[in-house]
Amino acid sequence: MEEVTDGYTGGVKKLLKRVARRVFARGPKPGTPVRVRMGEAEGEGLVGETLLETARRMRVDIDSFCGGRCSCGTCRVKVLAGALSDRDLNEEVVLGSTALDKGYRLACQARIQGDVQIQVPLYYGVDG
Repeated sequence: MEEVTDGYTGGVKKLLKRVARRVFARGPKPGTPVRVRMGEAEGEGLVGETLLETARRMRVDIDSFCGGRCSCGTCRVKVLAGALSDRDLNEEVVLGSTALDKGYRLACQARIQGDVQIQVPLYYGVDG
């Protein structure tokens, strides 16, 4: 009996290799230290952790009335530069289109992907 090959298996293998290269080449591995600037404070963040986790470790005061559960919006910060995770629907709903258009993110949801610089409001509702 003769084996029939239509190239399907080879094509799938090539596709999987391309996908794997893109997934694993997206940037630093989780846990990799990166530079983080939050207002006047500068320190080290870790790829994969949230801005809120980093702020707490750096002793930067960012309000979070809901405890980081993406329900209150008090941990919003303005992203000035850097690499963060993509927004999800919950974050978009809590912040609203106006804040999103101005570059705001929720510190409890935005995960560090590389060096980042953010502006921390002086207090809720006032840009600092």
